[in-house]
Amino acid sequence: MRLLRRARETDRNTDALSFLVGILATVGRLDEAREVAAEALLLDPLDTYTQAVQAWVDLLDGQFETATCRLQKTIEDLSLDNAHISWFLALAMAHSGRLDEARDVFAGVATTDAVPVADLSALYCRAADGDRTAVATQMSESTVMVEVAKTDETFPIFIANCLAVVGDEDGALEWLGRAIDWGFCNYRYLKEYNPFLKPLHDNPRFTQLIDQARQKHEAFDA
Repeated sequence: MRLLRRARETDRNTDALSFLVGILATVGRLDEAREVAAEALLLDPLDTYTQAVQAWVDLLDGQFETATCRLQKTIEDLSLDNAHISWFLALAMAHSGRLDEARDVFAGVATTDAVPVADLSALYCRAADGDRTAVATQMSESTVMVEVAKTDETFPIFIANCLAVVGDEDGALEWLGRAIDWGFCNYRYLKEYNPFLKPLHDNPRFTQLIDQARQKHEAFDA
């Protein structure tokens, strides 16, 4: 984080700024994330990643419809045919409760070769169908997706979402714990905003994990 902030001061480029935005949102420093995101957007308003991180901040701040509209506008304005951005749009739609629309977009991404979001999209489709067996099968078959999620702070959240909605609380909590261990400590998103994790709220392990995330957030040394 210190190195990224130093890059912001000495060599203001959109890559460094956008990456910094992603980290700030992930650890729950949303006001600062928005400030840096606005700076990145001024530098290059047509950069796809710069556009996407604006929506990432919205999503992690519980502003799901704003994230959805922002991504739809980005796709339209930049005439994008990008599976990763489409997947992100479907994720925002799903958070907003636009489940049928989200499933349609996820289904489209699932047919692409954009690993690992294609497999993740297929996982969300099976979770949307409420098919716990199909979700477990997808997890066993999507080896690249699972390996990526083992060393990442955000992908485990996406997997936990799917497991939670089909009733696999133990699996969801295991992946949630992985995310927090890797540095995801935006506890407000996890507890207050994320609709997929609501089935876990009465589980004592979920409370423990949220406390762990809160402590990391409060102790975070930027």
